[in-house]
Amino acid sequence: GLLTVLLRGERGRAYNIADRRHQMRIRDVAQQAAQAGDCQVVFEMPNELERAGYSKVSRAVLDAAQLEALGWRPQVEDGIRETVEILRECRQGEK
Repeated sequence: GLLTVLLRGERGRAYNIADRRHQMRIRDVAQQAAQAGDCQVVFEMPNELERAGYSKVSRAVLDAAQLEALGWRPQVEDGIRETVEILRECRQGEK
C-alpha cells in the first residue's frame, strides 16, 4: 500500500491503507506487532487531562477506495508478522 501511494499517489492527498475484510483496533495491531517481535506491549490508561485530548470516536472504519483506485488490492493475510520478519532480515544485513 505504501509503495503504491509513493509511486502512483497524488501529492498532498491522504490515503488509507486498509482491508475491508479485516477490521482491527489499534490495540490489536500493537499486540500482534509485539507478538511478532517477541516483545510485550504495556497499556497505560490516560489520566483525565490526557483523555481530554483524545477523539470521542470509539469505532472508525477506514475507507481504502482512493488507494484501490490506484490499482492496489490487499493480498497479505498476516502482514504484521511478515513486515517484522522483513525488518529483521534487513537489520541482519546491516551487521
